[in-house]
Amino acid sequence: FLIEKKKYVNNTIEKYTSELKYFLHWAFKEGKHKNTYYENLKASRDRVEIVSLEIDEFAKLVNYNSENERLQKVRDLFVFQCLTGQRWSDINSIGWVDIKNDIWELYQIKGSKTKKIEIPLHS
Repeated sequence: FLIEKKKYVNNTIEKYTSELKYFLHWAFKEGKHKNTYYENLKASRDRVEIVSLEIDEFAKLVNYNSENERLQKVRDLFVFQCLTGQRWSDINSIGWVDIKNDIWELYQIKGSKTKKIEIPLHS
């Protein structure tokens, strides 16, 4: 189902399987069920090639000019994301109210925890 219908890749399936097994193990320890068949569930993780920009490639991107305004905006957002190391969801929600004295005050939400991050901004 996950492969054929949802078109998920092995790493996504492995993540979901792992989370399901964790939950089922917790429920077993809490006495919610007596079935241990879930322990036999297996999923494999594929090795993923990590691709990153070289400094000269990044410089080309920073200096690239296009007559297409949309491409310029996409480039600027990508460069900003690279320079700050933040997720797209955080970049997408930034506002002028979040910047105080050249510091971006960001509240990252991960799961049920919120963490304040201060990112210095330079010209």
